[in-house]
Amino acid sequence: GVAGFAGVAGWGPALNLLTISPMRTVTDYNLSLIPLFVLMGSFATRSGMSRELFQVGQSWLGHLRGGLALATITACAGFAAISGSSVATAATMSKVALPEMRRFGYSDKLATGVVAGGGTLGILIPPSVVLAIYGFITDTDVGKLFIAGVLPGLIAVLMYMACVYVAYWKVLPEGQKVARGERLKSLKGIWAVG
Repeated sequence: GVAGFAGVAGWGPALNLLTISPMRTVTDYNLSLIPLFVLMGSFATRSGMSRELFQVGQSWLGHLRGGLALATITACAGFAAISGSSVATAATMSKVALPEMRRFGYSDKLATGVVAGGGTLGILIPPSVVLAIYGFITDTDVGKLFIAGVLPGLIAVLMYMACVYVAYWKVLPEGQKVARGERLKSLKGIWAVG
């Protein structure tokens, strides 16, 4: 950016910009939330929350045809609500969900597609790093952007699940049905996400 500005305005103004801009950017309160989201995603991965999210999805949806794929999408949505990052969501869920889907005979194409598609939910579901940066650049209230992302995020989750279910319900295996008591018990593991 400095080199481009120097090409337009000369090196003197560009170097003056370099003395002010980096410190202002680093100390800006609005941008400080981005590393905190990344840190929260790391804590969630290390603490096992990502695995717990997947297990809850598996216990509630695993008995359906394609239940592991549906559980992966819901776990991606839950992890996106923690980390705010699509890349972190896809990377974390690939470690958690891909081995399980392969174990139950899901094709690599479908399994990676579900993880990649579910990973994109990190852009939309609050707290989203992309929405925070957009709010910072456009001088829009980040809280309002986060509120505005809730409904489209939920719609995206339901549409991803519907697409997987409709497209693959004939070829995907059913999982084991989990008793209602065990389903409710599994929710205890994700109390920290809420």
